Amino acid sequence: MTEPTTPLAPDTDDFDWSARNPDVIAAWQPSLAVYVNQYRQIVIRAERTAFEDEDAFICISTENAPKLIARLNKILEELTHAA
Repeated sequence: MTEPTTPLAPDTDDFDWSARNPDVIAAWQPSLAVYVNQYRQIVIRAERTAFEDEDAFICISTENAPKLIARLNKILEELTHAA
């Protein structure tokens, strides 16, 4: 039997979940939902965490949606080319 090439992570409660730890391959992110509310605004809703009492909401008027989408696309393009 061969020894593993990567050392085993410590089996302790004080595991390092930071981005500095190469064993962490996916950062935590709350679940997101996108829908239209009764005022015809686009709503981005983030699931509350154990430390929050309510979900977080961002309401976007339809006239501002193209600017938001364009900015998100630009950021995504920059991040994709930087990788």
